[in-house]
Amino acid sequence: MLLDKCDKIVVFGSTIGVEATFANKVSILAGKALYEDLDICYVASDRSDLKNLILNRDLKPKPAKNSIPYAHWSITFGQNFKYYDAINLSKGKFKGVLIQGGKFAMYLNAAETLLRTFIQVLQGRLDKKQMIQRLRNKLSS
Repeated sequence: MLLDKCDKIVVFGSTIGVEATFANKVSILAGKALYEDLDICYVASDRSDLKNLILNRDLKPKPAKNSIPYAHWSITFGQNFKYYDAINLSKGKFKGVLIQGGKFAMYLNAAETLLRTFIQVLQGRLDKKQMIQRLRNKLSS
């Protein structure tokens, strides 16, 4: 497995950051993630901090047990409901009948895409041309 061959993992919000911590690997978050405040990984505050974290040979993995609550949430979507079975964040079954988020989920997804794209532009990870292309692709899908 590729994770086994790595000393450090740098992620931009992917759940592999959580998996890396669980596997006792140093996990460095260079973007935003739902787990950024859970002491699962080192969170780079800017490019200079990211570089320092990557080059720091003394960096130790965060405790593997810190990843368990987030892993549980990502599998179960939190608390179990009596009548609703979540499939993902915008789709699930209510008493066995499939329901989807509809327009609200569509707007929420679009807002998230815009926000993540804007953050990447501010962080210098996307230029204007890449931003426009990403937004066009999202709007056409």
